[in-house]
Amino acid sequence: MNRTHYFGWLFLAVWAVWLCAFSGYLVQFAGLGHWAPQLATALFVALAARIPVSDIPKLALTMGLARVAVSIDTPAAVLASALSIGLVLRLARSAIQVESPVIAAALAFLACTLESAWLEAVHLRTQPTLEADWSAAAFAWPAGITTAIATAAFGGVLANLPGLGNLIRRKTWAVGASLR
Repeated sequence: MNRTHYFGWLFLAVWAVWLCAFSGYLVQFAGLGHWAPQLATALFVALAARIPVSDIPKLALTMGLARVAVSIDTPAAVLASALSIGLVLRLARSAIQVESPVIAAALAFLACTLESAWLEAVHLRTQPTLEADWSAAAFAWPAGITTAIATAAFGGVLANLPGLGNLIRRKTWAVGASLR
């Protein structure tokens, strides 16, 4: 691993923190509420389709730490959800073509909806003074829909953000030349 590869992971962390913060801004101040897309999840799915399979756990950890940096959610729950999404994406990568916009959007919908429901359930369990209102966990699907749309529309752009080029798998010249 060379220095530029380390810088790629550093740029990924910075982009992920910014996207998490922007998603939070869309929820609170732009008035989108439950309909705000989770742009970091869209980046997660878009990169998981393009990086080497062995780097997906590092990607999951980086994305989880980025979310922990700007979130009020329990860090253990956020990291558990990020690592679970990474596991699902790694399994999906071995079975289907994840780079397809339709499949990437479906995976983003699934990841966003389950993560939102999980974090809402954890939030309700850690707040014993709150009355158990599990209906809030049912409102995870609007963010899933908008995240799926964002992944299908902007997944390629998100995966090619400045500084992330060193993380994406590349065919070597020998392999590319042998395909002729």
